[in-house]
Amino acid sequence: MNQKTGTVLEKVADRDLRDWLTQTREEVRELLVEAVLPQRRVIFKKQAGARHIPLGMESDAPTRASVLDELNQYLSSLLQRRSTLLRAAGAFAVEANGPEVQKLLQHPLVKAVRINRKLGPFPNIRA
Repeated sequence: MNQKTGTVLEKVADRDLRDWLTQTREEVRELLVEAVLPQRRVIFKKQAGARHIPLGMESDAPTRASVLDELNQYLSSLLQRRSTLLRAAGAFAVEANGPEVQKLLQHPLVKAVRINRKLGPFPNIRA
């Protein structure tokens, strides 16, 4: 494994996924791709009595939305399947094979890649 591959694999959060990637398989897996986003800050207004009221959020440029849009465009051009934006999490749910994941790990806006766990049926919940 060369230095560049080692650095890229640091973005892979799961050992099973890392092992799968080193075998460069063609099978498709469901993954979460986390974006590198600007830090957000809550803006407060101080009121009498030392209470702080949240007024909103601000973030450094580029905006969170523009980063997610840029990464979405890249994913659309790279992957043969559609990605799903998870806006609050700052991530995308994707289906990708090994070579596609290797390519997307090299993008500077990709923070981490994780296995997207499937939720099974909930036997104790009744309709």
